[in-house]
Order: sequence, then C-alpha cells, then structure tokens
Amino acid sequence: MGLNTMAIVADSVLGDEQLGVLGIAPTGRAMGAEDALLVSEPEQACVVRTGTYTAIAGSLEPLMEVVESDHLDLPGTVIAATSVSSVGFTDFCVFEDGRLRRHLCVEEDKITMNDGEPLPEEGRFVFTSQDEELEVDGDILIDQVLVIAGVDAEASLFYANGDAFAPNTVAGDESATGGQTATRVDDSDSMEASGKKGFFRRFRRS
Repeated sequence: MGLNTMAIVADSVLGDEQLGVLGIAPTGRAMGAEDALLVSEPEQACVVRTGTYTAIAGSLEPLMEVVESDHLDLPGTVIAATSVSSVGFTDFCVFEDGRLRRHLCVEEDKITMNDGEPLPEEGRFVFTSQDEELEVDGDILIDQVLVIAGVDAEASLFYANGDAFAPNTVAGDESATGGQTATRVDDSDSMEASGKKGFFRRFRRS
C-alpha cells in the first residue's frame, strides 16, 4: 500500500474530553477512516467509536507528539501504530494504564527497538525471513490494527467510519483541555525512553 500514517486504538470508549487530552476536538462532520489513512498529512483524523473501543486514524501533529512519549494519559490498553513505508519505518507501542509496556520500532527496515513482551497478535505483521531475521510489515499493521488490538476479530480499519476530529486550535475548541495536550511524564515503572523520539515528525517535515 505504501502508507505514511498512524493509528491509535483504545479498548475503551473515549469521550470528547479524553480525546481532547490528545490535542484533538470534533468538527461535527462524519468521516471515513480511509480518507485519513491514505493522506500523508491530513487536516483531520477519523475517530471511530463503537460500544467497546475507540480507534483514531490519521497522522495529525498532536497525535504524533503523544505517541512519541513513554506515557499516555488514557485508561486501559492503548495501541499506537505508525507506518512510513517509503523509508522502511514502523513503530508499534502498547500502553497499559498509561505506561509503555511494549515497543517495537523499525527504521530503514532494521529493528532498532524490541522491548517488552510481544503480543501473540504480532504474528500478523511480524514475520521470520529465510535468514531467520525478523521482518515487520507496517502497512499490514495499520490495516489489521483492530484485530491486533483484540477489539475486532476480522475488521480492517480502512473500512471503518466515524467522526472527523482536528487539532484543538484548528477545531476552535480548547475547552476540553484548556489548550493543553498530553505531555511526557517520567515514570520509573515504564520502559526507558526510546531512541526513535521525533522520527516520524522529522520525516514529515523533510
């Protein structure tokens, strides 16, 4: 597919105020996830909310800042996935109650970070080559992120529909967070900060 995008999936239904912590706010318009995922620099992200989970599709700047942290101010289990196929970059993070518990990162098709206990579902996008080296397919990760997160047994994120969200300042709604977004918090129980911080945003600005 050749993607340049990201997705976040939470195993809980997040309200507008909780999403405001991520620096985004609703625009009042409907949107398909595909419309956000296939654009490298979308103006809006698609937020999909069902009775059991929340999925965010699209690489908005506030979201990139949040997932480059080792702490996330959201409850439950949250998966953050990023794919920039053109430069061989894939990033996969699992947060549990705000703490980073799993981090797999690939830069220029080489694994640069592999911390924490792998999820069984990683077999959907992590493969072993004939040379017995791990290979990671970031495009499959984005496509199958709902299945990998364990919130849907078979759905592709590309076919999901939801609501359009924009950065707080763009949407003209900073009331949910007072104009603040999630910030990195030092936590002795979290894994050490990875060396990939800022990679996705640096690439996008190049």
